[in-house]
Amino acid sequence: MGKPMMPFNTLPIMLLIGSFAEEFFFRGYLQEDFKKRFGRNLWMSLVLSNIIFASVHLVKGYSLPAVGVIGLIGAYFWITKDKQGGNSLFYAMFAHGLYNLIAALAI
Repeated sequence: MGKPMMPFNTLPIMLLIGSFAEEFFFRGYLQEDFKKRFGRNLWMSLVLSNIIFASVHLVKGYSLPAVGVIGLIGAYFWITKDKQGGNSLFYAMFAHGLYNLIAALAI
């Protein structure tokens, strides 16, 4: 019988929806909420949202070193959102989608 195959044309859609949803939740909602709760303390919101972001990926089965790298990537996404993007999620979503696409093609 074997494993069911996923049609190749659904891969980009899955990658885009996953990366957009994660960035919307972690950067767009959670990080902004933490900034409000901690008096606009950007570093506290960055650390907390990235710990939760990395923990979600740890639960998915990633190794601890990989989760550390994911945390650093999350910090980069924060920089692209709050520093370069003028509070836009576009750069973080684009970078996350590109990262997921490259990772999927490497598998």
